Amino acid sequence: MCSKDGRNGYVPTSHLKPVEEYYEVLADYNNTDTTKYLNVKKGDRLTKINEPVPGWSICSKDGRKGYVPTSFIRLAADAPSISSSSTVMSNSG
Repeated sequence: MCSKDGRNGYVPTSHLKPVEEYYEVLADYNNTDTTKYLNVKKGDRLTKINEPVPGWSICSKDGRKGYVPTSFIRLAADAPSISSSSTVMSNSG
């Protein structure tokens, strides 16, 4: 169920798109194993996919995915946020 402008209703999930949050890289990170890790430079912007292990985030940049130390990234100041007038509510519980 979704809510927008005080109205509630159902929307097909095919019409919804997750909000991507962009992260800024705080320091250069390089690893020789580029099959598992993502090399990034200070100031790069990337998308955080998840944090499967404490201290490590899986991120994507320019079509590549890999691990980046979570301490090397922060949510970008201009990252999009969900509008206070639009909410997606879970139907579980």
